[in-house]
Amino acid sequence: MDTAKKLPAIIDNRNDNTLLNALGRILPNAEKMDIAAGGFEIASFLMLEGLWQNLSKIRILTGDPNTRRTKHEILRDLLERCNNSIENEKIRDDSLPGLAAVRDALKNHQIMLKVWSASKFHAASYLMEAKENSLVDFAVTGSSDFSRQGLTESLELNLFTTDQAHIEGLRNWFNEIWKDAETASAELLHLIDPHLKDYDPFTIYAKSLFEFFAGKEKSQDEWEISSSAIYPLLSQYQKDGYHQSLQIAERWGGALICDGVGLGKTFIALMILERCLHEGKRLLLIVPKSAEESVWRANIRRYLEPHYSLEMEERLRIERHTSFGKEGLISEKRLDYYRKWTDTIIIDEAHHFRNPNANRGKLLMDITANKKLYMLTATPINNSLDDLYYLINYIAQNQPDHFASIRIRNLRKHFLSAEKRMTIEHPDAELSDIAEQGDFLRSDELLKNMLIQRSRKYVKQSEGISSSPLFPVRQMPKVISYSLKNVYAGLYGEIKEAFDRHRPFLSLAIYNTALYHNSPDPKIAGYQKLIAGLIRTLLLKRLESSFKSFEASVEDLLAKMADFLKYYSSERFSAWDATNRRWWKLVQDHIRQRLELDEKDTENEEEDEIPEFAKDFDHDQHDMNRLLDDILEDMNRLTGFLSKIYRRFYFKGQEGVKEDPEKDDKLQKLLQHLRENQVMKNQKIIIFSEFRNTARYLAKQLIQAGLRNVEQVDSGRNVKNREMIIKRFAPYYNCISDSAELSLCLEHPVDILISTDVLSEGLNLQDACLLINYDLHWNPVRLMQRIGRVDRRLNPDIEKMIKRPAWLKDRVFFWNFLPPDELEDLLHLKQKLDGKIFRINRTLGIEGALLTPDDPDMAMKLFNERYERKESVEELMRLEKERISSEIPEIWELLSQVPKRLFSGKKAGAGFGAVLNQKGEVVDRIRQNPRPGLFLCYRMPPVIASAAEDIFSVKNIRYKPGEHPAGEVKWYFRDAESGSISEIMEETWAAVRCLPDTERSVEQGVTQSAEARKAVEKHIKNTYLRDVQAPVGAKPELIAWMELF
Repeated sequence: MDTAKKLPAIIDNRNDNTLLNALGRILPNAEKMDIAAGGFEIASFLMLEGLWQNLSKIRILTGDPNTRRTKHEILRDLLERCNNSIENEKIRDDSLPGLAAVRDALKNHQIMLKVWSASKFHAASYLMEAKENSLVDFAVTGSSDFSRQGLTESLELNLFTTDQAHIEGLRNWFNEIWKDAETASAELLHLIDPHLKDYDPFTIYAKSLFEFFAGKEKSQDEWEISSSAIYPLLSQYQKDGYHQSLQIAERWGGALICDGVGLGKTFIALMILERCLHEGKRLLLIVPKSAEESVWRANIRRYLEPHYSLEMEERLRIERHTSFGKEGLISEKRLDYYRKWTDTIIIDEAHHFRNPNANRGKLLMDITANKKLYMLTATPINNSLDDLYYLINYIAQNQPDHFASIRIRNLRKHFLSAEKRMTIEHPDAELSDIAEQGDFLRSDELLKNMLIQRSRKYVKQSEGISSSPLFPVRQMPKVISYSLKNVYAGLYGEIKEAFDRHRPFLSLAIYNTALYHNSPDPKIAGYQKLIAGLIRTLLLKRLESSFKSFEASVEDLLAKMADFLKYYSSERFSAWDATNRRWWKLVQDHIRQRLELDEKDTENEEEDEIPEFAKDFDHDQHDMNRLLDDILEDMNRLTGFLSKIYRRFYFKGQEGVKEDPEKDDKLQKLLQHLRENQVMKNQKIIIFSEFRNTARYLAKQLIQAGLRNVEQVDSGRNVKNREMIIKRFAPYYNCISDSAELSLCLEHPVDILISTDVLSEGLNLQDACLLINYDLHWNPVRLMQRIGRVDRRLNPDIEKMIKRPAWLKDRVFFWNFLPPDELEDLLHLKQKLDGKIFRINRTLGIEGALLTPDDPDMAMKLFNERYERKESVEELMRLEKERISSEIPEIWELLSQVPKRLFSGKKAGAGFGAVLNQKGEVVDRIRQNPRPGLFLCYRMPPVIASAAEDIFSVKNIRYKPGEHPAGEVKWYFRDAESGSISEIMEETWAAVRCLPDTERSVEQGVTQSAEARKAVEKHIKNTYLRDVQAPVGAKPELIAWMELF
């Protein structure tokens, strides 16, 4: 009775008047307790630790206070609440003191649980039977659930009573309901056990790996498995890429699919396209003109049209890149439709939109607002990191903090900082040292979130040996040597002097007018000097390509000068014309012939055309006499060059009319190889040139030399029948679904295809396996794309039909005409390409040699070892995840159900084992971390809104699990000796990684490790949470941790 007198009649949880305190005073005098509560949490027993154990029996009745539900439904929610309550108690104390006693009490029936499902259950009663020496029993009835909220935190209204009549009535009511309720103790016991289990180190590792990749890709659904037309055709790595793309786009609004050349990005995009059609979304597909028919429309007709013909007619639109190229090519009406009605945009070869200031860039930025944007490109970086920034910015839509949730507050600054780090000049460093800086695409935090980029080696390993896709083996490049001195004979010396960088004979005054200005602008002068230097370089590139390309460029340059001279001094022009009429007439004839050869739909594909001179030229502000004199002098020199070219490369008496192929040493080397090289002879081969004049010249000469089945394509030649030429050259890989068309193409084959880079992207030309680069493009990415036309994934069934000779089976060969040493002294093309290849490889991952097989400047052996064979850490981790899930499925399938804050321990470095790729090869660069410390795996709180610019724009947006993405998972390692904390994936992985049989060994345990854990959480608060400007109170969620000693 003393206890009863001291307790107030009303218990409402205000101040110290809590139900928890009341029970703390009653239970020492009680023998049994019956609880009826609509809300029940198992962790409430932990709050009564040391009190409830003295009771001989505790019976708990619970149900759903709001809705009548089945026992299964009530239990599901009950167990979820109980599990959450245990997890919350772990945050306070990971050792969970008292939970083992609750488990034991459930086992021996000291605690019993039943659920009421016959109706809603809105009870809140605590009935305590006193010990024998007590005169009265006790009861509390009112509103408090048996939960932390009900015991201490919520404002409640409870009545404490010792009225024995009331208590007897409560007892009778409880016994009556208890008799008809359904037992649930076993289910509660099953929930508790995993929280008390001693987990082995491998489970900690597997759980951390499981959570790390869980949010990075969607799992397959029933529609994909049973109804999709495309999904069954995909290899596993393509399915993974498709799911990852959906996940990335769902979080960020778009994704970059950047798998290597020839790995089947088209089919990933077709799967995305089909998914959108299935979901009723409107799509815009933007593709290169060269791939529109043979790749996209052909595959859409073959795979999707039988299933979605009406849907595609209504919701799919296809546009060419060139529709966005110049103003007026695409109607405002269509643009407005795409702005308003399109849901998803897919762009093939998206790097063509890397210039945001071009018309196509401006239009794309306009129509992509509030759309899902998927961009396909094997070469997202062509020249600098700016290329990649501008592609991603179409998704960010000029919002600097679009990626704030991954600690990137300013997208532009992120790329500028990376570019600055990577472009620091090291004049004395070895190329191998520079190359080691790399792997930007697969290590940068932003790109790991935004971009999918798998190497061919990874694809082979991830698919396994038996199911691995078939790829040809690329042979080392071969060099075809020739001499410019032999080509140009006595002309070479004059050309060298004319284009000497330091003492050029050509002034190019028409492009350098600032030198003649009365008060020149330094900025304009500097720009014009760069333009003049660029023109010299472009002319030298054409010189290296072919005399025909050089001739055409010199003629075009001379024509520009003549127009200028004629406009500003007709007298000077007339005098020059009279002196040079023979050669000037030939120049005009050649220019007219070139224009006539261009077909109606000609596009400009050459990125480095000779620029026009300034359009806003003001002659009153210039010394015109001196300027015109210098232009006239340049014209005389160019006319002199051309007269000697006409005499050198044309038959005598037919100068400028009929070429003499015997004079062209480079052409003769090509003919010799085509006729005599045992690998090339009588085989399909594609020849690439950067310049259309070279390509047209080669086609003409090869046909005149008697070579059969030759065709040539460029942006102005064979525009309308380009598709048929592609099919005739590669019929098996482009006509396999149409037997009639296949037969037609086999009857009229193309065996030698000469092309500019208009065919270097997106096409399947692997009927051929031989390729010649007749000249080198400035950009190594272009070389990769060229080689990728034939070095592509092969179809085993098609390969059986092609019947290649044994020496070509599953192989790709390519040859390069490298710039001769004479020209390299002036142009430095190969030297620049060497450097660009290494620089781009550090960010892009070029696989294999591009120029020569053993060039010492290229350090190809090192190149292959470090890049072709080097998987990123995340690729290796993904391979390990796939291996564990397939080899130990019984463990992997349970990982989604295990509790949070799993803990274990092992000796540092124990159980590491060898890191193996799929073929069983050891990856020895990943080594065990032998340092003692603490590994921790956290899920970061999600950032669900952009940072507010000021206090007035702060928005209180509540996190909705079904609507907002989960936060990212990050790994940490805290060194026990130094206290340093590492987020570097390779270091954290090396610390936690272990094999299934690794022995559990704990030295300090959760309690003594708590301080080190809190140090890591403080680090997260001061770094990650600060960088993303997380709301006050946002905390990371501990998934698993491991003591290493």
